[in-house]
This record gives sequence, structure tokens and C-alpha cells, in this order.
Amino acid sequence: MTKRKRYYTMLQMLLNYWQKSCVLNYRPFRLWIEATNLCNLNCVMCLNNSDKVKKRGFMEFGLFKKIIDEAKDFVYSVNLHHRGESLMHKDLNMMIEYCHDNGIYSQLHTNATLLSKKRAYEIITSGLDFISFSFDGYDKQTYESIRIGANFERTLKNIKNFLKMKSELRNKTPFTVFETINFSSNINHQDKNFREGLLSLGLDKFIIKQPHNWAGECESCLPDKKYFNKKDTYSTCTFPWYALVILWDGTVVVCPQDFFGEIIVGDMNISTLTEIWNNSSMINFRKKMKEKRYREFDPCISCDRLRRPSFLAVPTSHLRAFLKESLFM
Repeated sequence: MTKRKRYYTMLQMLLNYWQKSCVLNYRPFRLWIEATNLCNLNCVMCLNNSDKVKKRGFMEFGLFKKIIDEAKDFVYSVNLHHRGESLMHKDLNMMIEYCHDNGIYSQLHTNATLLSKKRAYEIITSGLDFISFSFDGYDKQTYESIRIGANFERTLKNIKNFLKMKSELRNKTPFTVFETINFSSNINHQDKNFREGLLSLGLDKFIIKQPHNWAGECESCLPDKKYFNKKDTYSTCTFPWYALVILWDGTVVVCPQDFFGEIIVGDMNISTLTEIWNNSSMINFRKKMKEKRYREFDPCISCDRLRRPSFLAVPTSHLRAFLKESLFM
């Protein structure tokens, strides 16, 4: 998608959102495509070990190809992750290549524990545009107490090797981000040398993120109350006006915060993105969302993001990143 077309679609989205239209005259321009919902870790803030996750598996490449073949005409960004660790998928580099060959900006979020030199080379040379490493803690004890099942030294070495390889290959992409969540257990022990060491190897950005509560499913992940509006003050969510989430088995849900797939709006095995985007389920959801009837939806009623201070319904804590990704990437 050209920048001109992207900006035009963004303008359409904003107009439809402000006017609270339910039937949209454009199609989604961002997708979350879940390569797998399996993960090799058992992190304290993650819900993936819950019994509420009924099915687990890997997306078939044929289904992924079907999605991209349609999406290439109107989607500019695909997040190749959702609930699981995408590096566990044997065809991940093929997925990245297929996005790249079809002119779609691809993003990956990984815990980096499986980022061997071979996988690093495949990812860098396949055309990935953006990668973020999720790594919580600046020392072995803190990190391994949060990222259960991971090894501090080995994972950090994987990330450093990736940065070195990207530099040696003289690749401008992927844009590299190191993300750590602002847990009270690790934020006060931030090591400046830790950050500077990664930046010296070519890391593009170091981010300290505020946690969210996975739409009320993770009570232990509640952010600091200063990030909230008054309890009953909600903003109309923007997700139904610009994005869709496709789970590994083709199930389509409205939002990446819907961890357990409570609000299902379609199935990519039997429908197209265009059909799902304006089907009765999506229209009904947008209608109730614009009327702020959140109590009719689980998990929306408990989602902390709807209660955060916002501008144009984008949480102010995420506004800069949202605008940068939407307009300048």
C-alpha cells in the first residue's frame, strides 16, 4: 500500500469513527495474524497457561496465504503474533517473505528464547520490517522470576547476536525494539549500562511499557491507577474501525485484548476479510460500541484501555506510537 493510499484510508477511518458509522466504506488496514497460540514460557503476567484456552495449534500456510492474497489490496500492516511465541512456527520465515513479496509491512513480537543464529538469519533476510524483543528485568533473578522457563544469559545473547548479524549484513530492517514492562519489581533496578550496551550494538529503540490487564482477565497485571479515568468513564474503542484479529485456526475476533476469543465475528476458512468486515456481527458490535453498551460484551466491560485517558480514543500512553506506526513507518 502506498503512503498516499494509507493516509487516505486513515482519513476515512477517522471520519467514520467520529461519525460513528457502523457500515464502513473501506476495509481493515491492520491485521493481527496469530501464527500459533503455543508458547515455550510460562510468564507471570500471561494468560496463555489458562484452562480457558481450549484449542492450541499452528496456522496452516495455505490459510495464511489466502488471508494475504486478499489483504494485499488494502492492508498495510500485519502483526505476525498474538497469544503465542511465533518462532515456534516452522513456516514463520515463509510468512514474513509472503508479506514482503506482497508489499505488506510485517511486525513480530518475540521472547527471543528460540532466536538461534539460523532463525535470526532467516528473519533478517526474509524481509521483516519490525521486531520487538520482550525481556522483563535487568538481572538474572528478576528476569527469570517473571519469564518462567527462560534463561537470562542465553536469551540476552540471542538478542545481541541478532543485532550483530543485522549490522554485519548491513540490513536497514527490521527496526529493532527492546521492550520491558514496568513492573514494580524491575523498574527501580534499571541499569543504564544494560540499555547502552544494547543501543551500542545497533538497537533502534528501548521501551519501558505500562502493563495492561488483558481486558480484565489478568488482575495481577493492573496498571498504576494514574493511567485510569474515573471508573465509569469510557472511550469508544477504535479497533472495530480499523483492524481485525485472526487466530491460528481462522477464527476472527474484534480485538487483540480479547485473549480467549469471546467476541467471534467470523471464520476465514469459509469467509473473506471483506465479508467479515461489514457482516451483521461487526455492524452490531460497532453499534453497541458507539452507544457505549460495554456491559453487553465480555471482556470489554473490564478492559483497562477503555478507561485510560485518551485522545481520539487512543490511550495517551500509546498515542505517539500509534501515530508513528500509522503515518510514518
